[in-house]
Amino acid sequence: MEDSDKENTLLLPNNKYRNQNFIRNQDEDENENENNDNLENDNNKRNYISINNYEPYKEIDNNNNKNNNNNNIINNNNKINFYNNLIPRIKSYFQEIKPFLKYCSFSFLFSFDPSEPYLVDYFTNVLGINQTIVYQEIYPYWTYSYFVFLLIFGILGEIIGYKVIIIIGMVAKILTIGVLLSTNNIIWMILEQITEGLSYSAYTVFLAYIYFSLDTSEYQKMACRVNAGYLVGIVSSGLLGQLLVEQRLPLVYLLSIACGTNILALILALGFSNYKIDQKFSLKEVISDLFGTFKNADIVRWYIWSGIAISIHQIVITYWQNLFLQVNDEQSWNGYISASAYFFASFFAIIPSKLGNKINNIQGIILVLFGLLGGGLLVLMGFGGSTVVSALSFIIYNCCFEFVSPIVNVQIAKKLSSRIGVLFSFNIMVALTIQVLVQSAVGKQFLNLDIKTQFYYYGACLFFLSFGFAILFGFLFLKKKINSNSNSNSNVDVLIVNHNTQNQNSEEKKKKKELYYNANIIDFENNNNNNNNNNNNNNNNNNNNNNNNNNNNNNNVGIGGNDNFK
Repeated sequence: MEDSDKENTLLLPNNKYRNQNFIRNQDEDENENENNDNLENDNNKRNYISINNYEPYKEIDNNNNKNNNNNNIINNNNKINFYNNLIPRIKSYFQEIKPFLKYCSFSFLFSFDPSEPYLVDYFTNVLGINQTIVYQEIYPYWTYSYFVFLLIFGILGEIIGYKVIIIIGMVAKILTIGVLLSTNNIIWMILEQITEGLSYSAYTVFLAYIYFSLDTSEYQKMACRVNAGYLVGIVSSGLLGQLLVEQRLPLVYLLSIACGTNILALILALGFSNYKIDQKFSLKEVISDLFGTFKNADIVRWYIWSGIAISIHQIVITYWQNLFLQVNDEQSWNGYISASAYFFASFFAIIPSKLGNKINNIQGIILVLFGLLGGGLLVLMGFGGSTVVSALSFIIYNCCFEFVSPIVNVQIAKKLSSRIGVLFSFNIMVALTIQVLVQSAVGKQFLNLDIKTQFYYYGACLFFLSFGFAILFGFLFLKKKINSNSNSNSNVDVLIVNHNTQNQNSEEKKKKKELYYNANIIDFENNNNNNNNNNNNNNNNNNNNNNNNNNNNNNNVGIGGNDNFK
C-alpha cells in the first residue's frame, strides 16, 4: 500500500501538470482558432469589398499616379518644345536686328570723337596756329575734298562696290588723327582736312549702302535709327571729352580715343556685304540718269531745299566753335554744348520714323517752318552777347535740322529707282557747291565778314529759302485746288451733258414708241379694212354661188317634168 501510494502521489503532480498543459494547449488552440477565424473574416471582408467595390481606393491612387505621370510627360514635352522653338526664335530675332546692330554700331563708332568739340582749341593752343588761319585757310579744304570725293566715290561705288568705299573712308579717318598727332605744319593740316573730307564722303556712300541692303519700306525707319546712332555717338563722346578736359587731361588723349573707335568701325566695316550695281558702268547712262532725275519736279524741289539747308548746316557745324571762342574767349563748355545739342536732336531724329506716312501731308509746312525758325536761331547766335544764348540757339537749331533731314533724304530716295549712290552723292555735291559759294561770299575774297556777321548771313539764307518754298507750296496748293475745281466743274458739265443726252434719248425713245404705236394702229386698221373687204367679197361670192345654184335647180326641174310628161 505504501508503494502504491507513493506511486500515486508521485503521479498526481504529473497528471496535474499534464492536465494544466492540456488545458493551456487547448486554450491556445482555441485562441489560434479564434485568430484564424478573425483572419478569415477579415479576408472575407476584404474579398467582399474587393469583389463588390473593386477596391476603389487603389483605383483612385492608380488614377492619380497616371495623371501625375501624364502631367509630368506633358510638362517635359512642353519644356522640350519650348527649348526647341527657343533657338529658332532667337536666331530669327537676331536675323531681324542684325542690320540694326551693324549699321547703328558703325554709325555710332564713326561719330564717336571726344576731340571734335575741342579741335579749334587744339589747333590754336596746342599746335599754335592762328585762329584766322584755321577757319579761313585750313577748314575750307574739308569742303573741297568732300565735294570732289563724293563724285569719285559715287561712281566707284557702282564699279567696285560700296563696301570697299566705306573701308577706304575709315582708313582715311584713321590717317587724319595720325596727322593731327604727329605735326603742326599747315600743309599737313590741309592734308588732314582732305582726308577728313574723304572719310565723310565715304559715310555718305554708307547711307546709300543702307538703302541697297534693305527693302524700300524699311529704309525710313533704318535711316532714322542710323541717324540716331550717329547722334548718340556725338553726345556720348562729347560728354566723355568734357569729363576728361575737366580732369586736366591733355587733348592728345581725346584724339587717341577717337583713333581707337575708328579702328573698331573699320573692323566692323570689314564684315559688311559688298553691294554694287549689276549692270555695267556707263558714263552716258549716269549722265542720262542725272538729267532724268531733274525732269521730275519733286526731286528738283527736294534737291534745292537740301542743297541750301545742308550747306548752311555744314557751315554752322564747322564754325560754331569759332563763334563761341569769340563770344567767351574760352571753350571749357564746348563738350556739354555739343553733347546737349546732339542728345536732344537724337530724340527729334526718331520722330519721323514713328509718324511714318502721316508726315507726308504736312511736309511743306515743316520745311517752311524750319527755314523761319532756323534762320531766326542763327541770327540770334550771331547776336547773342553770352555763351548761354548762343548755346541754346545752337541746340534748338540742331534739333530742328536733325528732325527735317531724314524726311528730305527719304523723299529723295523714294523718287530714285537706280544709281542711288551716284544720285545721293550728287545731292550732297549740290549742297557743297552752295556751301563753297556761301563761304567764298563771306570770306576774304568778297565780303570779308567777321564770324558774328557771317551767322547773320547764314540766317538770312534760310529766311530766303523759307519764303521761296512758301511761295512755291502756295502756288502748288492753288494749282491743285484750281485743277480740282475744274475737274469738279467738268464732272458737273459731264453729268449735265449726260443728263441732257439721257433726256434726248428718252424723248427719242418716246417718239419712236409713239410712231411705232401709231404705225401699229394704222396697220391694224388697214388689216381690219382688208379683212372687211375680204369678208364682203366672200359674201358677194357666196351670194353669186347661191344664185347660180338656184338657177341650176330651176333648170333641173324643167327637164325632169318633160321626162315625166313623156
